[in-house]
Amino acid sequence: MRTPRAYRFLERAFRAGKERNGMHLIEYTVLSNHVHLIVEVKNGAQLSRGMQGLNIRLAKALNKHWYRKGKVFADRYFAVVVRGAQQAMKTLQYVLNNARKHGIRLPAGTPGPFSSAKWFRRWSEPHRKPLRSPPVMEAWSWEPWMRINFNEVPGQRAEGWTWEELFGAPA
Repeated sequence: MRTPRAYRFLERAFRAGKERNGMHLIEYTVLSNHVHLIVEVKNGAQLSRGMQGLNIRLAKALNKHWYRKGKVFADRYFAVVVRGAQQAMKTLQYVLNNARKHGIRLPAGTPGPFSSAKWFRRWSEPHRKPLRSPPVMEAWSWEPWMRINFNEVPGQRAEGWTWEELFGAPA
C-alpha cells in the first residue's frame, strides 16, 4: 500500500469518506500491511458504521488499483478511546510518525509521505503543505497548544512512553 500509485487511490477514498455515518476521519498513516487512523465519533454505533463504510471504500479503491476483487482488510479493528489532552498528543505523535517507528527512513524535518501528516497544522517545524484540500477533517477537540515533532520515533523508551503506557496491554 506504500507506493505512490496505491496511495493516490487510498487518498481519494479517504477524501470521499472523511465525514460519513457520523464519523470524522482526523488523521491517518498508511503502512505496507495496515493503516492507523484517528477518528472522532459520538458513540459506538457511529464508530461501527463509519469504520464499516470506510473499510469498504478503502477495499474498493485497493481492489481497483490491484485489478482484483474480494476482501482486503480483516473483519476487526483495534479501537482505543482517547481521554485527555496528553493522550491525544501522544496518539497524534504515534499515528503521524508511525512510519519511523516501523523503521522507514524519512528525511529529517519532513512528514511521512503516505499519511495525512503533510496537512497537519500543528507541527513544531515549518513545512510545505500540499495545495490540494486535505483528505481529513479538523478535530473538534484538539487543544490549540498541541505541537508535535516530525523526527520523534513513537514508542521509544527515551521519549518517556510506550504503546503499553499509552493504550494499555493489547487485548
